[in-house]
Amino acid sequence: MGLTVTLPVVLIGKIAVAEILTALFAVHCVFFGKRLATRELQTFLVLGGLWLAGTAISGWANGSDPDKVLRTSANAVFFMTSLLVLTTAFQQSQSRIFAYVFGTLIAAFLTPITDPDLIRTTTDYRQTVLLPMVSSGVFLLLLLNWRIAKNYSVHMVLLLSATAVFSDARLNFIGYTLTAIALLLGVSRTEELSLRIRKSLTSPRLIFFLLATYMGYLALVFISEQGILGEHRKSQISRMYNKFNPLEYAMYNGRGGLAVGYIAIAEKPLFGHGSGADGRTYVAKARSRFRVTFERSELEKYDWVIPTHSMLLSAWVDGGILGASFFIYTIYFFAIRAFVEARPPDRIKAWLTHGIIAAGLAIILSPTTYRSRQLIPATIAVCVATAHEKRKSSAAARGYHSVDGLSASLQRA
Repeated sequence: MGLTVTLPVVLIGKIAVAEILTALFAVHCVFFGKRLATRELQTFLVLGGLWLAGTAISGWANGSDPDKVLRTSANAVFFMTSLLVLTTAFQQSQSRIFAYVFGTLIAAFLTPITDPDLIRTTTDYRQTVLLPMVSSGVFLLLLLNWRIAKNYSVHMVLLLSATAVFSDARLNFIGYTLTAIALLLGVSRTEELSLRIRKSLTSPRLIFFLLATYMGYLALVFISEQGILGEHRKSQISRMYNKFNPLEYAMYNGRGGLAVGYIAIAEKPLFGHGSGADGRTYVAKARSRFRVTFERSELEKYDWVIPTHSMLLSAWVDGGILGASFFIYTIYFFAIRAFVEARPPDRIKAWLTHGIIAAGLAIILSPTTYRSRQLIPATIAVCVATAHEKRKSSAAARGYHSVDGLSASLQRA
């Protein structure tokens, strides 16, 4: 399945071949699957149904074009089918996680052949081929070698951070850096995590890490101003009000859609605007109120879309509060259930930690694309599968102790 994530077909928008395969296999899972009775999976499927219903209701309330409603609904459908199939597969055997990551590695290598429209410049090649290929290769190495995973996970993830900088992938850089910090602090239960954080806040290692990260950012600004990383990066730096503020560069520069989405949702918070709404009015308001910038070439296409640059805000704009409920719960699930409570094995800890952080950032700061429809379901599926396996192990242990206690009582009697 991972092998076909970058092989697209155009039906009602761009759909990966992997999503068509999962849609077909989902039918098999529904009628013949035996391991679907997990409360997390049931919750996600119910919320996915609400997302789909919200999109339809919002489209009807706003008189949206049925074809555009169908395109928007495809996001919810393929999210759910991917989640259903991947959860079923990973519950049956966690070794399939290795096969999935290996498939994404080969898919990244084949991207220039399978989806050449994505690669128009050198920057596109770095973002869509080089970075995914290096990322999948690094995580596959960590998945296959537990010694490297246990001792060198932070170092390998920092290598990915440097690759993201070179690839002009700001959100990926943030994701990898946060992953390195999370692995440095340790991922465990709430009490232990808070204790480690308190100790690590004064740790020379963490202070050096943060200072080195900021110095690296200053070097990035200097290199970008010289045009070494391309004209796109140079123009982004030139539009900044304070180029020495990494938060402005990471969060606001080029992400004016967040302000547009906020304004649009504040106007219609309950039912949203429907699919294919005219976004030019909200873009003009965002430019005047928040001083956000947009490329001139992009302004013409906003007569049929409200640009939010966020999956959460996009679902809210297109499907109202029902559409947003799926992503709101997903963020809660990642932040509480998966990140704090779960204790994944060392082999998958780096991959899963990065998946949780990257998926959370994608929900808040990235638009919905057919590629993001694989990242989030795969991460949720691994979280659900590991939690299910942990509950089974705990139940078996409790059963063993109860039988042992009963035998002892009979012997005393």
